[in-house]
Amino acid sequence: MTTLLLSMVLLTGVFLVILLVSIYFPSVVSKIALISPDELNTLISSGEDVVVLDVRAPEHFGDQRGHVPGAVNIPSWDLRGRIKEIEYELENYRGHVVVVICQSGVHAPGASRILKKAGMERVLVVKGGMKRWYKENLPTKIG
Repeated sequence: MTTLLLSMVLLTGVFLVILLVSIYFPSVVSKIALISPDELNTLISSGEDVVVLDVRAPEHFGDQRGHVPGAVNIPSWDLRGRIKEIEYELENYRGHVVVVICQSGVHAPGASRILKKAGMERVLVVKGGMKRWYKENLPTKIG
């Protein structure tokens, strides 16, 4: 009986670890390409064709802390519903690197999967999101 109970506790623990990893580190289980905030800043500064998609709520995108300069704001909850609407615009960015950023890195992986399903090939996710961007004191645009 105690062996069975111990096995059940162990399996439950393993399941919880897998669940937590998939929630808090989705790139680990879904093969999402990541980029650091500093690497994104360098990429933007290099003049490479890059589109930054900020999937935070509009009130966070436009708050006093700002957003990545040149970023486009489409909230993550709105992206799937608007993908058909913006598919024509996406066609203009097929060769570009598309970098998705959210508040902390949790919602951007889902948005990147939506973009990949829509045919975008070069999609990256910012590790740590805007929280890390702010922490590294990288440039922002307010408004």
